[in-house]
Amino acid sequence: MKEAALLARFTLHELFRTPAMLVLMAMAFLINIAALVVSNLYLLELSKVQIDVLWTGTSILALAYVLFIATTLLAGDIAGQVAYLFLPKLNRQQYLLGRFAGLALGLVALMSLTAFVSGGFLAWTIAHTAVSYHAGASIWAGLQLAAMASLQGMTLLAAILFIASWATGQAETLVFSIGFTLLAYLLPPVVAAMQSHEVLERVPPAVAASMHIVDYILPDMTAGNMALAIAHGFKVSTHDIWLLIGQHGGYSLMMLAFALMAFARRDL
Repeated sequence: MKEAALLARFTLHELFRTPAMLVLMAMAFLINIAALVVSNLYLLELSKVQIDVLWTGTSILALAYVLFIATTLLAGDIAGQVAYLFLPKLNRQQYLLGRFAGLALGLVALMSLTAFVSGGFLAWTIAHTAVSYHAGASIWAGLQLAAMASLQGMTLLAAILFIASWATGQAETLVFSIGFTLLAYLLPPVVAAMQSHEVLERVPPAVAASMHIVDYILPDMTAGNMALAIAHGFKVSTHDIWLLIGQHGGYSLMMLAFALMAFARRDL
């Protein structure tokens, strides 16, 4: 696994030399500035609004990293045949694991920067406002949100690695990756709405069953309830935390295993 570790290190070096990564790092600061400005437009619950905006921005930042940096790199590597430069020194398994590890570490680094900056901004809010405006808020809220966004981003990253392992072109990789991401974010609310008796009475059983099957295939990207609890200063239960880790960790490992199998059978 030494070769995979070296490729992961090379991937990190490659990431932090790209202008897009520098832009996302700058956005980590801009998101916190925007959250602070928007929160000051409200008379009460300043920290809650700040954390709500921060969660939205952090999720978008992780999504942008996966779609605009990780997907582009993987599509160029595999569909663009850049992988030929690495495969004489590494086997296919080492190559995929090294790329995935490097991209995952890049995501964690970006989210760690966001958490560090948000901690400072939240500390400023708590120190310069009355207690009634930030009751229950914690400077660690940004770290919790960044961890949740990292888990979601890791799941998407593993799924996109699987797509790139069998896609035949860069355009195909990008289209399927964007389509998968849209379904993962948009379908769960639709399925939840279809649970009501009024909707089930009007929708054909085959359609409802199909929606449920697709919902089981896609990862659950809705951690909004946990983010809401953090914004209000409520303690998130240990059960919910481990459930979130188990869901995303299990899905990531499953997609990574599928990617390894698909890439091993691919003609290069």
